[in-house]
Amino acid sequence: MGGGSTNEKLPRALWSEERQPGSAGPKVRQRIKAPAELWTEQEQRSDTWRLSVPPAAEGGEPPSVLEHLEDVLHRLQRRVRATRGAAVLSTDGFPLASLLPNAMDDTLIASLGAILQELGSQVAQELHRVPPRAVIVASDRGYVVLRAAGQDVVVLVMADATAPLGLLLLELNRVAREVERIL
Repeated sequence: MGGGSTNEKLPRALWSEERQPGSAGPKVRQRIKAPAELWTEQEQRSDTWRLSVPPAAEGGEPPSVLEHLEDVLHRLQRRVRATRGAAVLSTDGFPLASLLPNAMDDTLIASLGAILQELGSQVAQELHRVPPRAVIVASDRGYVVLRAAGQDVVVLVMADATAPLGLLLLELNRVAREVERIL
């Protein structure tokens, strides 16, 4: 990916490998939140998002698709502070990448998100004869917003009721384009 200065600033120490809680399965590689000082003001305000995963060490592995997706979700959470969780999921209900609170099961969220996206699409098709741009569930405690990112992928964002919905939708559109480009 582009050799921007951000890639060179991120040390390998921002990555860790851990087992999922209660699992004897393989280790999962995850990104530890980067300190804010690693991001320039221009990068934080930029309309075009650059992938900022660390470059492969000489002879090492290049960043995976999962790392790219998680990086995009991290940037969304930094840009919209009221975001409480985000995920990239398949329309079949499988999580591809997620940044959700520990108490939430990403498989359950992915399944529910896929169902919501499908129901929203069916309603929009019946009423307007066009696919929806976004499916929004609003409650007193916040929002769940889903946006298609290509043919078989959906981006889900959960945000507090204090979240500026317009900004959230704008950023979600950017994320969807970036996810579509990655996949």
